[in-house]
Amino acid sequence: MNSPWRALESLPGLNAIPAVWREKLGEQFDVFARVFLQPRPEPAQYVPCRKCGCSHEVVGFASLSPAPSVIHHPPSLPRRNTAEAGAMQPSLVAICTCDPWNCDHLVLTPTDVEILELHWGKLARALCKAFALDCKAAEFGLHNTRQIGSWSTDNIPVILTIQHEKQALRTVIATLANRLRQKFILLSPTSDYLDATCQEWLARDGAAHFAIDAHVILNPDGTLRAQTPPTQLFSRFHPAATQPHRPSNHLSSAIRQPPPAPARPRTRSAKGAGFGA
Repeated sequence: MNSPWRALESLPGLNAIPAVWREKLGEQFDVFARVFLQPRPEPAQYVPCRKCGCSHEVVGFASLSPAPSVIHHPPSLPRRNTAEAGAMQPSLVAICTCDPWNCDHLVLTPTDVEILELHWGKLARALCKAFALDCKAAEFGLHNTRQIGSWSTDNIPVILTIQHEKQALRTVIATLANRLRQKFILLSPTSDYLDATCQEWLARDGAAHFAIDAHVILNPDGTLRAQTPPTQLFSRFHPAATQPHRPSNHLSSAIRQPPPAPARPRTRSAKGAGFGA
């Protein structure tokens, strides 16, 4: 089964046409797209071609002269049966931009060229609910990195970052560690880019990294569920128990009660001492 979290780390812009998302997400595409993806207002101007490896330019039929004689669906786009094809006439085609021309035009619909992007707000709220976090949003000016919530009464910052290479994750962690100078919880889709250098930066101030794919399950209804109870997962971040010291009952009673009076010495009577009358 394809991991929806690993898919996020494979798309640098966190956006793509439905065919690309479907390829990355597999059978989880429908659920993940319905809950965590949103369409951008502008359509894609190019679509990838699996045959020649280039990007095909999206144009309308009216732009082609003469009209294409051979057109087909790209392998990555969903196939449609004959009834669907008759009821939904294609309105767009994508033409090969290779020089020389290398492959056939691709038949498309407006839905095929829709750009779907990650909805950060919905993902953040779902993660907060799964991990029992207090929702708190903050920007750091770092690429694909933001605070989504806080943990415990100590308000430990919980930060989500989605990076696409090892060096990028190192930069984010080093910047956060130098800026915050405190404990924080860092979430990322996977631990694929986490190395010893990252762990050293995190350990300096008691921060920790948690990979979403190792701790979160995407349910069929689109909700997220933590595999481990958050109180157990984040146990190292619980506030320290600081109860005032109280003496035991034994010591308290010993302190309250005065010491016993010393025994008075016994004196001998005159008779007992042997004196005569």
